[in-house]
Amino acid sequence: MNELSSLFIPFFWCCVVFIGFSGLVFGLAQLAEKCWPNSPQWRSLWLPAVGICWLPLVLFFLPAFPPSEAIIVLPPLLEAGPGGLVGVAGETGLSSSMSSVTLLVWLLLLGFVVGAMVKLAVLLLQIIGLHYQTKKAIALENYLGLPNQHRRYFERVQKKMQLELLISEQSVSPYVLGLWRPRLVLTSDVVRTLPLQALKLIVRHECTHIRRYDYAMVLLVQLSNCLAWFNPFYRSLVDRLHWSIELSCDRQVLQKRPRQNHQYAKAMVSVLSLISQCQQTQFVTFTHHQKRSVRMRITTILQPVNSYSLSMAQRLIMLCGFVTLTGVAVLAQSSAVIAAEVSPTVFQNPVPAARVSSSFGQKTDRFHNGIDLAIGTGAKVVASAGGRVLVSTDVYDNKVNYGKIIIIEHANGLRSLYSHLDSRVVAKGDTVAAGQLIGTVGETGKVTGPHLHFEILDGDNRLDPAQFIGLPTPKNLVRRSGLSAI
Repeated sequence: MNELSSLFIPFFWCCVVFIGFSGLVFGLAQLAEKCWPNSPQWRSLWLPAVGICWLPLVLFFLPAFPPSEAIIVLPPLLEAGPGGLVGVAGETGLSSSMSSVTLLVWLLLLGFVVGAMVKLAVLLLQIIGLHYQTKKAIALENYLGLPNQHRRYFERVQKKMQLELLISEQSVSPYVLGLWRPRLVLTSDVVRTLPLQALKLIVRHECTHIRRYDYAMVLLVQLSNCLAWFNPFYRSLVDRLHWSIELSCDRQVLQKRPRQNHQYAKAMVSVLSLISQCQQTQFVTFTHHQKRSVRMRITTILQPVNSYSLSMAQRLIMLCGFVTLTGVAVLAQSSAVIAAEVSPTVFQNPVPAARVSSSFGQKTDRFHNGIDLAIGTGAKVVASAGGRVLVSTDVYDNKVNYGKIIIIEHANGLRSLYSHLDSRVVAKGDTVAAGQLIGTVGETGKVTGPHLHFEILDGDNRLDPAQFIGLPTPKNLVRRSGLSAI
């Protein structure tokens, strides 16, 4: 359980950063939309905006750049104390093994997984329905009643674009399916109703999607949208990307034929009117047409085509913005040290089966800096929390009393010390996870019996380990004579 928390809790913080970073990207995109009225049709703006939102999550799985000082320190989600994630045998339970904050994090992560699975299942059903609908469509050569002029045009399109053209009897929006050999599906209502010139504009629109691989990109974006269902800013950016794909495709179709924009708009209205009679999902963008969006699209089509182009100054501003956002994401990842600063504040008993033979605090003749866990020689000693090994030696700083010793550095300056070891299986510089084997109990140094001397340090201050790890009730505390501590 502790090992899983060491992964999931940093990932939880990374999701929080993902939402915040997406909000920043969305805010800047909104600002660009207000400054540049034509930006809704710029695919080159919305596609990078959607992609860069994932940068914090990508950096989460990469090694952090070593910062001189952490600029951002995320607060710990876990409570250090006897209610640690791993307790002593016989005392574990949901109420005693998890803090309330940790339980909340786990519930949120569970909700994230369940939500993503539901969204993916819905998307999969849509794709299956699309394949089923395509399978029922009729191939061009088998479709009867098609005017010869239409048929010759469709045959030229098939040959030029290396695609298969199908005609569906259902009232659906024209769409493209297939990654390796795309298939263009047109509805029979559109083929029979529209004049050839208007039909050519609709087909050019779909062929433009094919040349730009929009159909594959939209599917990939929808998959990412299922995983990021909890991020409202990302979902809004994805919606704007969908419409920028359609709007930019419209402008590209009219680029060489600007005088046909009214005819093109009329053809689009006719297609939307035909498919509005059916309640099926529009599989091209996996979204439903909305009246406001349709009006915006028709209005954009009727605008002069020369307003579509981006100036060099606009391109430079966009490039500077994305470079700045990349720098912010990298700086946040390297300075926050998300994966290392959150979870290691929870400690576990390094020798759960041992009994406490000497507690922390003032004794008759001295102050005891840690606790002694008595058990036979050779018992396994595990890392109390994840971190980096600072010391692993037989003699530490000429203090022979400690014997064989290991010191591990954790987050926020905390360290744990393990002494009187019989053997060591980690070396200085190693990275260890909570619960990982680091050595065995022994009686090296100044002792009169086998036990582990365990300390937790905050800088030069010794802390009572009983406040960090679960310990058995010391019924026989120091009953056994002959065991002494440092």
